[in-house]
Amino acid sequence: MNWFVETKTHRTVTTAVVSGPLDANAFFQMRDRVRQQQVAQGGQSVLLDLRQTILKITTLDVFAIASSHRDVFPVEIPFAVLIRPATFIPGDARFLENVLVNRGTVAKVFTDEAAARTWMTASVEAS
Repeated sequence: MNWFVETKTHRTVTTAVVSGPLDANAFFQMRDRVRQQQVAQGGQSVLLDLRQTILKITTLDVFAIASSHRDVFPVEIPFAVLIRPATFIPGDARFLENVLVNRGTVAKVFTDEAAARTWMTASVEAS
Protein backbone atom coordinates (compact mmCIF):
# COMPACT_ATOMS: atom_id res chain seq x y z
CA MET A 1 0.00 0.00 0.00
CA ASN A 2 1.72 3.15 -1.23
CA TRP A 3 -1.28 5.44 -1.01
CA PHE A 4 -2.55 7.46 1.92
CA VAL A 5 -6.00 8.82 2.73
CA GLU A 6 -6.82 11.42 5.36
CA THR A 7 -10.47 11.99 6.23
CA LYS A 8 -12.06 14.78 8.18
CA THR A 9 -15.74 15.59 8.62
CA HIS A 10 -16.81 19.21 8.93
CA ARG A 11 -20.52 19.80 9.37
CA THR A 12 -22.03 17.24 6.99
CA VAL A 13 -19.18 16.73 4.51
CA THR A 14 -16.55 14.04 4.95
CA THR A 15 -13.52 15.15 2.95
CA ALA A 16 -11.08 12.43 1.96
CA VAL A 17 -7.74 13.66 0.62
CA VAL A 18 -5.93 10.86 -1.17
CA SER A 19 -2.26 10.89 -2.16
CA GLY A 20 0.01 8.42 -3.88
CA PRO A 21 -0.42 6.02 -6.78
CA LEU A 22 -3.73 4.19 -7.20
CA ASP A 23 -4.48 1.29 -9.50
CA ALA A 24 -7.98 -0.21 -9.57
CA ASN A 25 -7.40 -2.57 -6.61
CA ALA A 26 -5.91 0.19 -4.49
CA PHE A 27 -8.83 2.45 -5.46
CA PHE A 28 -11.30 -0.16 -4.18
CA GLN A 29 -9.37 -0.48 -0.90
CA MET A 30 -9.18 3.29 -0.50
CA ARG A 31 -12.91 3.67 -1.22
CA ASP A 32 -13.75 1.08 1.46
CA ARG A 33 -11.61 2.96 3.97
CA VAL A 34 -13.26 6.28 3.07
CA ARG A 35 -16.70 4.72 3.62
CA GLN A 36 -15.66 3.36 7.03
CA GLN A 37 -14.38 6.79 8.06
CA GLN A 38 -17.46 8.56 6.70
CA VAL A 39 -19.72 6.31 8.78
CA ALA A 40 -17.52 6.62 11.88
CA GLN A 41 -17.42 10.41 11.58
CA GLY A 42 -21.13 10.78 10.84
CA GLY A 43 -20.75 12.47 7.47
CA GLN A 44 -23.80 12.90 5.27
CA SER A 45 -21.82 13.41 2.06
CA VAL A 46 -18.35 12.68 0.70
CA LEU A 47 -15.84 14.85 -1.12
CA LEU A 48 -13.14 12.59 -2.57
CA ASP A 49 -10.09 14.74 -3.34
CA LEU A 50 -7.90 12.96 -5.88
CA ARG A 51 -5.75 15.95 -6.84
CA GLN A 52 -2.64 14.45 -5.17
CA THR A 53 -2.99 10.98 -6.66
CA ILE A 54 -1.43 9.32 -9.63
CA LEU A 55 -4.18 7.19 -11.11
CA LYS A 56 -3.08 4.08 -12.93
CA ILE A 57 -6.47 2.98 -14.18
CA THR A 58 -8.00 2.19 -17.56
CA THR A 59 -11.41 3.15 -18.91
CA LEU A 60 -12.62 -0.35 -17.99
CA ASP A 61 -11.37 0.26 -14.44
CA VAL A 62 -13.34 3.53 -14.36
CA PHE A 63 -16.46 1.57 -15.32
CA ALA A 64 -15.80 -1.07 -12.62
CA ILE A 65 -15.22 1.64 -10.00
CA ALA A 66 -18.36 3.56 -10.90
CA SER A 67 -20.63 0.56 -11.39
CA SER A 68 -19.66 -0.92 -8.00
CA HIS A 69 -19.91 2.40 -6.13
CA ARG A 70 -23.36 1.73 -4.74
CA ASP A 71 -22.16 -1.56 -3.28
CA VAL A 72 -20.09 0.58 -0.88
CA PHE A 73 -21.94 3.91 -0.58
CA PRO A 74 -25.74 4.24 -0.44
CA VAL A 75 -26.99 6.06 -3.54
CA GLU A 76 -28.55 8.87 -1.50
CA ILE A 77 -25.17 10.01 -0.12
CA PRO A 78 -23.96 12.91 -2.29
CA PHE A 79 -20.51 12.06 -3.64
CA ALA A 80 -18.22 14.63 -5.27
CA VAL A 81 -14.91 13.75 -6.87
CA LEU A 82 -12.34 16.53 -6.99
CA ILE A 83 -9.66 16.14 -9.65
CA ARG A 84 -7.01 18.17 -11.37
CA PRO A 85 -7.06 17.94 -15.16
CA ALA A 86 -3.91 15.78 -15.15
CA THR A 87 -5.48 13.30 -12.68
CA PHE A 88 -8.06 11.93 -15.08
CA ILE A 89 -8.39 11.87 -18.84
CA PRO A 90 -11.31 14.30 -19.33
CA GLY A 91 -13.39 11.66 -21.11
CA ASP A 92 -12.85 9.21 -18.26
CA ALA A 93 -13.92 11.82 -15.70
CA ARG A 94 -17.16 12.42 -17.60
CA PHE A 95 -17.61 8.67 -17.99
CA LEU A 96 -17.17 8.15 -14.23
CA GLU A 97 -19.80 10.79 -13.47
CA ASN A 98 -22.23 9.43 -16.07
CA VAL A 99 -22.01 5.84 -14.83
CA LEU A 100 -22.44 6.94 -11.21
CA VAL A 101 -25.49 9.07 -12.05
CA ASN A 102 -26.99 6.46 -14.38
CA ARG A 103 -26.85 3.99 -11.49
CA GLY A 104 -28.77 6.35 -9.23
CA THR A 105 -25.92 7.95 -7.26
CA VAL A 106 -26.01 11.67 -6.49
CA ALA A 107 -22.54 12.39 -7.88
CA LYS A 108 -20.49 14.95 -9.77
CA VAL A 109 -16.85 15.41 -10.81
CA PHE A 110 -15.20 18.81 -10.20
CA THR A 111 -11.90 20.58 -10.77
CA ASP A 112 -12.86 23.50 -8.48
CA GLU A 113 -13.05 22.79 -4.75
CA ALA A 114 -15.34 25.74 -3.96
CA ALA A 115 -17.82 24.60 -6.62
CA ALA A 116 -17.70 21.05 -5.24
CA ARG A 117 -18.42 22.22 -1.70
CA THR A 118 -21.29 24.44 -2.87
CA TRP A 119 -22.80 21.52 -4.77
CA MET A 120 -22.37 19.20 -1.77
CA THR A 121 -24.14 21.63 0.57
CA ALA A 122 -27.02 22.07 -1.87
CA SER A 123 -27.29 18.30 -2.39
CA VAL A 124 -27.45 17.56 1.34
CA GLU A 125 -30.05 20.28 1.88
CA ALA A 126 -32.16 18.93 -1.01
CA SER A 127 -32.23 15.39 0.42
